[in-house]
Amino acid sequence: MVRRSNHLVARISPSSSPSPDVDKSKASGCVHATLSIVSVALASASARREDGDMSSRGRLLVLWNSVEEDIYEKWRDEGPRPLAWDPSRVVPDVGTVDEEMAAFIKALEDARFEVELVNVEDSLDRAIGAIRLHRPDAIFNLVEFFNDDQIQEAYIAGLFEMMNVPFTGNRPMTLATCQNKFRTKLILEAAGLPTAEFLLAKTLPIAMDHGLTYPLIVKPAFEDASGGIEKDSVVHNHLALEARVAYVHKEFEMPALVEEYVDGREIHAAVLGNHPPEVLPLFEMEFDDSEFNPNDEWRPQIISYRAKWDPHSKDFYTMDAVVPPEDLDATLAEEIRRVAREAYIAVGCRDYARVDMRIEDDEIYILEVNPNPDLVDGAAFMLCATASGRSYSDTLGAIADLAIARGKPAPPDPKKVGKPTDTLLLEHQHGKDDNVPKVYNEPPAHYNDPVDSGEPELDDELDAELREHGRADDEAESEDDELDVDDESEEESDEDDASDDMEQESEQAVESNAEEELGKTASETGQAVATPPYASDPMADLEATIPTAPAFSDADLEDKPTPDDES
Repeated sequence: MVRRSNHLVARISPSSSPSPDVDKSKASGCVHATLSIVSVALASASARREDGDMSSRGRLLVLWNSVEEDIYEKWRDEGPRPLAWDPSRVVPDVGTVDEEMAAFIKALEDARFEVELVNVEDSLDRAIGAIRLHRPDAIFNLVEFFNDDQIQEAYIAGLFEMMNVPFTGNRPMTLATCQNKFRTKLILEAAGLPTAEFLLAKTLPIAMDHGLTYPLIVKPAFEDASGGIEKDSVVHNHLALEARVAYVHKEFEMPALVEEYVDGREIHAAVLGNHPPEVLPLFEMEFDDSEFNPNDEWRPQIISYRAKWDPHSKDFYTMDAVVPPEDLDATLAEEIRRVAREAYIAVGCRDYARVDMRIEDDEIYILEVNPNPDLVDGAAFMLCATASGRSYSDTLGAIADLAIARGKPAPPDPKKVGKPTDTLLLEHQHGKDDNVPKVYNEPPAHYNDPVDSGEPELDDELDAELREHGRADDEAESEDDELDVDDESEEESDEDDASDDMEQESEQAVESNAEEELGKTASETGQAVATPPYASDPMADLEATIPTAPAFSDADLEDKPTPDDES
């Protein structure tokens, strides 16, 4: 699902999808794509192909998930209305999901892709059917929840992997990891990356000597899109801490993540690509609530749920986006980019992600890593891409290209290991000697990528040296191969004639025996021998044997456990 930007012009949505506070539909609850938009988008692509102005870069299947109506569309239909807290002002018109999806499809078409758009509507059969029907070069994955459960975002990506269909964005492990804020912070901490001190509150009471310094911020441990984040999330004493944790337990039915609150500048780093990933120009979310705080009382500067999604709320009007940040020291900016790149790698991100940070007294603190962030034109990621000189089409096209490239067949690798026993099998096949492929000593594929030390001159030197070593090795291997071929060719030419004669005699004998056996079977039973089931249409018969996904009732899901947590 593509998530909407909710602020007009400078005020934009800097992160993920909505939470259940306003609408039970969560991230997707407000999503609704009409057939007219799909028809117009596909007709446009078809017309361009017929006119000959589209040399296709590939076939894309855009999958998203929507089961509810769009609240922004409902507000628009109701017409302009004054703000309850200031009748002199009118609620701004916020872009609908229909409009954003149409812009998304058009951008991919402008980038010369053939595009099909399918809303899976919480149906596994529909998702699988769309993939089988359209047979895309890649799936542009916009599914961020399934069955009203955000953790199932990872399961859908797993489905694509099991079907062996390339897809954009992050793999299941990364999606599931980053959905768990506590686990993400453990990984960042283990990687030596800076993040505020924290604890996981699974039960009450909380020990008085918990070791954290107030003020603290309390968040639902498995939510995103600022779900459960509001002014009361920041607490200053033990009583308020336990009250807020109890609220999270009750309202969200999950543990609470408690962190030391960092009162500083909020910087987001959009990261694009792989090997190496590129950190785009930085994004800053500025806060200014002076209009609603005449006495200049201290208030936490946070991107609350209301600030992100609700144009009726005062919080909605307290944020502005700036790309790139103003007055940010160049050395500090470079360090922010380094931290963002390492965080992207640490949690296993791929293709694109956003790393959110706070800066206090020139110290960097990672708030969270967002795999598959909002790709709406005007959201934080796209503002950073625009500042890098890329158009909307350029950015979406670059992401799609990464997925399509993964679908291109690679030459077979005899040293590739899958199951744990594959090494033993290779030893058995080759004999336990020095010629056994050292599969367990092979470096990861990305070790062969161009060197990127941050110093261009040194990188060029190292690359040249590596190429020279590779060229020398190749030449030596080539000479050995030529000698072996010369020795073997004479022996093979003598053996070929005899081999052909023996092969022909063997085939005739097999055919004769088979005919006798078939005739004998038919005469004994009085029935014709059945044609092999795969003789006519292998794909149709194979698909007929695959069972459809079972349907679940609400009762089946009543006792659904909360996502597992590892402390």
